[in-house]
Amino acid sequence: MKLLTVEQKHIHYLKRSAISKWALVDSQPHHHKLFMDHKYDIIIDHHPITEPVKAVFLDIREDYGANASIMNEYLKAAKIKPSPKLATALFYGIKTDTDNFVRASILHDMSAFKQLYQFISMRMLKKIESSEMTRGMLPKYRQAMERLIFIRDIAFVHMARVEIPLENILDDPDDESGLETLVKTILKGVK
Repeated sequence: MKLLTVEQKHIHYLKRSAISKWALVDSQPHHHKLFMDHKYDIIIDHHPITEPVKAVFLDIREDYGANASIMNEYLKAAKIKPSPKLATALFYGIKTDTDNFVRASILHDMSAFKQLYQFISMRMLKKIESSEMTRGMLPKYRQAMERLIFIRDIAFVHMARVEIPLENILDDPDDESGLETLVKTILKGVK
C-alpha cells in the first residue's frame, strides 16, 4: 500500500458516526472481530461462505481465485480504463491470491490478469514484489538457510526467537532450491 501511495486508515481508527455506508471487499464479517460490529451495504468477496452473510449488495464468487478479478470485471462493465497504479494493484492481487496460478483459479482470473497487464507499471510491480524482504530480514534468511535440515521430503528449520513473521523467513523452498520433491516445510520459532 505504501508503494502505491494509497491513503487508508485502519478500521479501528475510523469514526463510525461519520460513515454512512460500509463496504467490505475481499473478506466477510466473520473473518475478523473488527468486521463483526457493522451492518454492511456492500460485500464483495471470493472466499467460501462459512457463516450467513447479509448486505444490501452482496457479490460472493467462491469459484474465483482472486477478488481483484471480480473488481476488474466491475471496471470493465463500467468501461473504466484502470490507471497504472490501480491496474498494478489488481494485477498483483491476482498474482498473490492465485499464487501465480498454482492455487485454484478460473478463466475469469486469467482473463483479468491478461487484460490488466497492458495497463500495469512494470517498474511499480517490481518494486512491490521486491519490497517484501527488507535489509533487516537478510540476517534471518541467512540463519534460516544455515539451519535448514532435510529429512526425506521435509525441510525443517528451527529459528529460536524471531521478530518477523515466520512465513517471511522461508517462503517456498521449492522455488529457491529447485527441489521438486520437497513436499512439506516445517518452520518453528518463538515470539
